[in-house]
Amino acid sequence: MGSGKETLLQDPALVWGLVAFAGLVLEMFFITPLLFLWLAAAVVALAELVLGWPRSLGGQVLLLGGSSLVTYPLVRAFVRRGNPPPTTGDVLDQLHQASPGTVRASGEVELDEPFMGSRVWPVVDGEHLKPGTRVRVVDVVGNALRVVPLKDSRHARRARS
Repeated sequence: MGSGKETLLQDPALVWGLVAFAGLVLEMFFITPLLFLWLAAAVVALAELVLGWPRSLGGQVLLLGGSSLVTYPLVRAFVRRGNPPPTTGDVLDQLHQASPGTVRASGEVELDEPFMGSRVWPVVDGEHLKPGTRVRVVDVVGNALRVVPLKDSRHARRARS
């Protein structure tokens, strides 16, 4: 019985297939571009299974690296293409009630009054905003806010009331 397991684990196509499957499962739980490696591992497993090459571990690692370099930009471009859907429902109704806030150095915004249960929120696409900038909420994206700078102090007073 023990020799059967050893024989299965000695099959490179099976090993790379298991690596690909494990990477896919990890990607389902942790969304990170580093785990797109599962696609490259699947290429190696397919090449080994269908074509019977490369037989050496060095050749397999080289194929893994090459296919990673090719598949990563393709997958990354595909993932970036999808924009989040616009805010709808109850959240959209509450956006006009959100008080203005101030950008923190940590990339978060602290609102003057709580919005949907919190005063401090992460900011989406806020790299251009300097800490201390007064902003208003224009959208909710996941668990973060999209904000834009307030134009002047009169607008800030109007947004509060």
